[in-house]
Amino acid sequence: QRSISRSDSSTFTSRYQDRIRWWSRETGIPPLSGVIIALDVGAKTIGIAYTDESQSHVFVGETYWRQTEGYRKDLGYLRKLATDKCAVAFVLGMPIKEDGTDSSQTSRVREFLEVMNNGISLPIYCQNEYLSTFAAELKLEESGVPRHKWKETVDCLAAAEILNDYLTTRELGVKKS
Repeated sequence: QRSISRSDSSTFTSRYQDRIRWWSRETGIPPLSGVIIALDVGAKTIGIAYTDESQSHVFVGETYWRQTEGYRKDLGYLRKLATDKCAVAFVLGMPIKEDGTDSSQTSRVREFLEVMNNGISLPIYCQNEYLSTFAAELKLEESGVPRHKWKETVDCLAAAEILNDYLTTRELGVKKS
């Protein structure tokens, strides 16, 4: 009887995740298992949150301070993060107003989405991020965090709001933005 070594198990997991990623990208259907990473993209920072393998829990990640030399370092960081977390997809917060029109930030986030589509092989889904930062700020205020410390966590809390909204709308079968 052959035992399975850690490297065999790791190779199997990697192949399995590769197949999930391929299937999701080809069909456009979001994977129902595996880590999903959410991003709240701003001019200076990217808030990051992620799910567990079963996608039943959302974890607040970190705030990544963007590089000024274009997108190369940002993409490198996101690729490494996806590899480290064994992610199967990304969810990108899309800043759309309540009435469905573009906000002042929408074109910048769409540009970042295009760069991600060309530089990252995982499927990328968009979720309306309307009021996600407001909800994150409310949580910080209710928790008693001093306002001068909000910038350290508000973006990753907003990413967690975006990811929760994405999982809820996917579960309910609601059309996403």
